[in-house]
Amino acid sequence: MDLRRLEVFAKVAELGSFSRAAEALFLTQPTVSEHVRALEDELGVQLLDRLGRGAAPTRAGQLCSATRGGCWGSPARRSRRSTSSRAA
Repeated sequence: MDLRRLEVFAKVAELGSFSRAAEALFLTQPTVSEHVRALEDELGVQLLDRLGRGAAPTRAGQLCSATRGGCWGSPARRSRRSTSSRAA
């Protein structure tokens, strides 16, 4: 699983907008859409309900967002974990 796609999905879910997520991540809106669509295809579930000009997480999307925080945490936490595992 591509963690960048998961990060993009989480930003869309957080902000409720593909366009605002694109701006926050310094990506184009079509790139954000493609990342989310590819993640949905890989997982075999729809993660976001497209609501006209906005987006809201489906139940599966809510679970994925919760799992992202629980399993991977923030990028800084991931970095600290990989650094500490190399030091051991």
